[in-house]
Formats: sequence, C-alpha cells, structure tokens
Amino acid sequence: MKTEYKYIHFIEDAVSERREKKTKVFYCMNNSGNYALGSVRWYAPWRQYCFFPVASLVFSGGCLKDINDFLEQLKAERLRSSDVKEGAVPGDSGGTD
Repeated sequence: MKTEYKYIHFIEDAVSERREKKTKVFYCMNNSGNYALGSVRWYAPWRQYCFFPVASLVFSGGCLKDINDFLEQLKAERLRSSDVKEGAVPGDSGGTD
C-alpha cells in the first residue's frame, strides 16, 4: 500500500498495528515538518474509512487527491480481506463523500 506522497505521508497507529484490529487507524502527516494533519479511521455510520482533519487546516486539491488515493487503497484492501462478510460492500452505504 502506498503511504508516501509528495507532501504528505501516512503512518499506522502503533496500537492498531499491535492488536491487529479489524479496522486500522492511520495518521496523516506533512513531510516538511512531520506535523499531524488528521487521521484516517473507520466511520461506522458510512461503513467506510474517512479522513478526519485537524481543525482549521487548509488543503490543496493535490493534497486532497493524495488523501483520496489512500482512502481508495484502504477500501480495496478491505474488499479483498476475508474479514468482510460476503455480500457487504464497504463504502456503499449512501454517505456523502
């Protein structure tokens, strides 16, 4: 899975990595100062991974595109996973993107 982009990168939360939880948590960090920009985690009401930004941040279109790419990778990984019940399609619950 691609986690390194031109201006941002994603790191998995050490707790979710150790416990091998069903859903993972990732932190979105900027590359220049390694500051947290937000997190990516499972959002149960929409049955998909979503980006939760730190308040009052501004994102360029390119940065949002990279975040979306990461979300799409997680979605594809989850679909391939045997943990997903047959017939359930994460991300198709009618939530707004």
